[in-house]
Amino acid sequence: MSQFVLRSYISNYFGYGMHGLQILKDFTSFGYDVRVVPMTLDLRNTEFRQAVTEDTELVNRCISPDKNPSFRRELVLGLPYQEFPQDNRKRVFFTMWETNRIPQKGVENLNRVSHVVVPCEWNACSFNACGVTRPISISQLGIDTSVYRPLPKPTEGLCVFGTGGRLTAGGIRKNIADMPKIFADAFPSQKDVRLQLKTFPDEAVPETFDPRVEITNRFLSSRDMAQWYARLTVYVSVSNSEGWGLMPHQAMAVGRPALAPRFGGMREYFDDSVGYPVDFKLVPCGGIYAQDAFSAGGFWAEIDRDDLIDKMRWVYNNQDKVAEMGKVASTRAMKYSWTAAHRRLEKVLKDAHFFD
Repeated sequence: MSQFVLRSYISNYFGYGMHGLQILKDFTSFGYDVRVVPMTLDLRNTEFRQAVTEDTELVNRCISPDKNPSFRRELVLGLPYQEFPQDNRKRVFFTMWETNRIPQKGVENLNRVSHVVVPCEWNACSFNACGVTRPISISQLGIDTSVYRPLPKPTEGLCVFGTGGRLTAGGIRKNIADMPKIFADAFPSQKDVRLQLKTFPDEAVPETFDPRVEITNRFLSSRDMAQWYARLTVYVSVSNSEGWGLMPHQAMAVGRPALAPRFGGMREYFDDSVGYPVDFKLVPCGGIYAQDAFSAGGFWAEIDRDDLIDKMRWVYNNQDKVAEMGKVASTRAMKYSWTAAHRRLEKVLKDAHFFD
């Protein structure tokens, strides 16, 4: 049985953490002996206590002392500049970034490992252009297709737009706080339209006085999230960039197509045959990404608001066509399951001689 250390965030409520937990679960099921060195460990309690208990038991069983000398291989999952020990372990680093320029510390960090893995071709090209000289492979991400699968929309006679994500830190690129104004400009007086916002409970709620805007800022289990998507007509991403785009991917699997810029990691699974690309232009990245320690000089996408509003109105007037597009989107999204993703990652690791 091949053994390796997984150095990762472990959680069931944010991107890197969910990915780390899923790697642990899948590679354990593939027959590998995986030992975990958690960067953080946060398994939120929900009404689905059995699933959380099972995850906690698995993590606790696999937690490893950081400096155990018998572990010769380590898979790091985290931000490009995530620190790891200076030792002789064979390391592969799985990471991503949301602009075309990664931090210089990240370049130096990644050049200390034997192999780099990213989820999209855009990252692979950007990392190489920024000076990463180690071999780079692409291993696309996935979703839990037993949860995120085609679901019926409640018959309530409403056209519902939805978006979600973090509002602060790296989430500043999500631009969620802009959506109430965009929504109001698109639909100043229509009563049969809604906007759903999904945010995090540790952040302030975006200010809005529009009763048609509904905000969910509590933790939701995966099954609750699937039901949240099911209430939508379409998912709207106004993000400047995504390394992959987990929420649009999940929404598509449920059968809700996306309105989004076709930029960054979303190009791996999103195009006009499965959704509605929004026009954009390249602009210098902002917020913390503009700092020297992050992506100073980098670029990302800025949506064309007029084009987004036009497409939102088209969705409102063509909901039957949108529902048909949702079926096509679901078929595409369901191909990217976690099991398939991690079989691809397993092949990448074998090709990189990680287990030799």
